[in-house]
Amino acid sequence: MKPKQLEQPLWMRILLFAFLLFAVTMLSKRSSANVLNEDEKKPKKEKAAASSAVKVFPDAFRKAMHVVSKTNNQKEVNFFVFNNDGTMVLSYKLKKGEKKIIAGLPKGNYTYQAFCDDIAAGSGKMQFR
Repeated sequence: MKPKQLEQPLWMRILLFAFLLFAVTMLSKRSSANVLNEDEKKPKKEKAAASSAVKVFPDAFRKAMHVVSKTNNQKEVNFFVFNNDGTMVLSYKLKKGEKKIIAGLPKGNYTYQAFCDDIAAGSGKMQFR
């Protein structure tokens, strides 16, 4: 006497196969993503650069950058802009909540640094096109 085998309907076997295929695919993508994250860090999307002392963001209509002082106290923020050669091209003293618009710089990449009481309070990059 043969033991009775449990036969699954064809649709159930196809569904099980599709689920297993999906699970294996997702696991392989996940493990390859982990390898990428360990070996190469993806560059972060550039948004409005923010630090503890200033907020710098572009003006889409005028080829300019907005700089807003956002210190929590009444201290001044010293804001410096440097070109690629490291030469200082602009400097401002900003009071709490003060806003400056940087415009008229030649096309290129620039860096900025902000100091509050001679302590570095932020830095970042700017690009004028």
